[in-house]
Amino acid sequence: MSLFTNQKLKAIQRLASTHGKTGGLLKRIDENRELLQLLYEKAPTLMREHRWIAAWVAGNDAMFVELQKILEIEGPEQPGFPRPMPQPSNNLDELQGLRNAFRLMGLDPAKVAQLANHQDDSISKGVLFGAMSLSDEALKEMAVSVPRFRQIFDALR
Repeated sequence: MSLFTNQKLKAIQRLASTHGKTGGLLKRIDENRELLQLLYEKAPTLMREHRWIAAWVAGNDAMFVELQKILEIEGPEQPGFPRPMPQPSNNLDELQGLRNAFRLMGLDPAKVAQLANHQDDSISKGVLFGAMSLSDEALKEMAVSVPRFRQIFDALR
């Protein structure tokens, strides 16, 4: 006995291609990818610490796409629909690493970001981002006084 009768197969094809309550299979593919992109953008720490979330979404995507091929469902001729599968940003780990480094130094990452975005304070930016070594000698080579360096860092705590 066949699992799918013609009637059941037609019902599955209709469900997958209908844009009613479910939006159809292509809409499910697009929204699945949109959800993953949102997670990458708004919850990068969550996505980095729980990488299996992306694997779950990718598994759903792979199944939806294979089902689309089997059912031969064609989408509307809309550029970018469904959207491509999103990829994690390469700088997520770097940004979190920077935030963690600032916290370890006793600095508030939000205040550091505010300083970095301030157009007029190039001396403070130079001190903050140019001082890879926090030694007094390195500061002197940069022609910045140790008290000024400490003053800048204290303002960022």
